[in-house]
Amino acid sequence: ALGSLMRMAYNQSIPAEALRACELELGIACPSPAADGTHKCIAPRDICDYRPQCPGAEDETPVICFFHEMQNTELDRLRKYAIALYREMSHHTPRSHG
Repeated sequence: ALGSLMRMAYNQSIPAEALRACELELGIACPSPAADGTHKCIAPRDICDYRPQCPGAEDETPVICFFHEMQNTELDRLRKYAIALYREMSHHTPRSHG
């Protein structure tokens, strides 16, 4: 999701083979090419870590970090809800009919 957002935000076209290579590594292709023309693939954990990995530092921009934080916050909320639901269900014992 963030890889698509970075491509849209920076209006960069990334070659299909570079996108596929990054997807196979479960990474995100940087929108701007490196000096040699290749597109660097970064790990999702490298987004908004205060250390630019992309040649154009797109992985650290306020827009990308805003959406990254929103996504993490929502995933944390859903994770907590799922854990609470699981605990509630595991304490519920079905009544025996007989």
